[in-house]
Amino acid sequence: MAMSTFAEGSFDFLTGREADFMASVMRELKDVAWARPLINDINASGGLTGTNKAKLLELRFGYALHDAGMAQRR
Repeated sequence: MAMSTFAEGSFDFLTGREADFMASVMRELKDVAWARPLINDINASGGLTGTNKAKLLELRFGYALHDAGMAQRR
């Protein structure tokens, strides 16, 4: 997974630290049922890029709930 390049003056990018954190989140959640489709979608649409920031935010929020022990209800 590679980070995207960005135009000077643009703020639609990921810092190296953000990308590294999200890569670790994606690895940790790769076998979690609710996260798998989102991770697959992120990977299919370019991976860790600024264009996926909304999806990455969704995954980050889900990870925070997961990390806090919140279980998915059916």
